[in-house]
Amino acid sequence: MAVLDEPVAPTVLNKLTEVVQSGDAAKIGTLVDQVVEHIQDLVADGKISIAAEYAGKVQEFIEVNKEKLQDLNINTATITELVNKVMALPAEAVETADASASTIKADAEAVKQAVKEAAKQKADEVKAAADQKVDEAKTKANKKMEDAANRAAEKIDEAIDNAAAAAKKNLGL
Repeated sequence: MAVLDEPVAPTVLNKLTEVVQSGDAAKIGTLVDQVVEHIQDLVADGKISIAAEYAGKVQEFIEVNKEKLQDLNINTATITELVNKVMALPAEAVETADASASTIKADAEAVKQAVKEAAKQKADEVKAAADQKVDEAKTKANKKMEDAANRAAEKIDEAIDNAAAAAKKNLGL
């Protein structure tokens, strides 16, 4: 637990001790109200470990002075109930933190999986686009080869026709 660094706690506890020893029930009631308010303020400020330590000291005080408080007709039920609630807070805070950590971990895993899937999908898209470009280049190359082969065949046919015509002419046919 954190060190009790709230200056109000020892002051109030010292005053409570003095008032219990003096037997002034009205002052004890006022101080008990201050204790309750201070613990509630600590909890509201998120200083749960300090509130729990303060509550523990108050609980010790009540146990040590139980008979004197009963003799003065001081009802410690309200403050005991508050002390018990505050003492339970750190455990609840840990459970809440653990639940939050689990949720964050699950969310992180979901994001990680989504990023992996998006990266794989993008890689697949890039591969498909590259494959399409390769196919287009092959098609263009094949078309150019066919066109070149057709032109070459036409020139060969023309050359054969010209050679045949020249041979016929030389032969007089």
